[in-house]
Amino acid sequence: MNKKDYGGHHLTYFGNYLPQGHRYLSMTKQQLLKEFMPYIKRLNPSMSADSITRSFLFVGFFAQPVHTVGYSQKIPDLTTPITGLYMANMDYILPWDRGTNYAVELGKRAASTMLSSSAASASSFLQKNLSNR
Repeated sequence: MNKKDYGGHHLTYFGNYLPQGHRYLSMTKQQLLKEFMPYIKRLNPSMSADSITRSFLFVGFFAQPVHTVGYSQKIPDLTTPITGLYMANMDYILPWDRGTNYAVELGKRAASTMLSSSAASASSFLQKNLSNR
């Protein structure tokens, strides 16, 4: 990412998806940084732990669904059998991997579905109630 957008700093993301019980999952961010620094230095030899101004560690179990073969034919509708309840989660982002752009796309699709359903319900309500006059 361009450092001019971040006050002259570089923003870097290191993701690591690990199986449960992996030793990294019980380490602190300082321990992980010490573990990863030799590899980070391979990417940027002038890098040192002292040059890192801020860092964050996030550990989330079950951070990503693992889909079975044929799941794309089984994805449920965003509209559920419960009136006014819609579902949009990571299971709907197929065939893609997790990503903000896919989440935004799904959010727009969910909003469109809700608005269409809401408009249809309002239209049905008005037709039914106006015809009774």
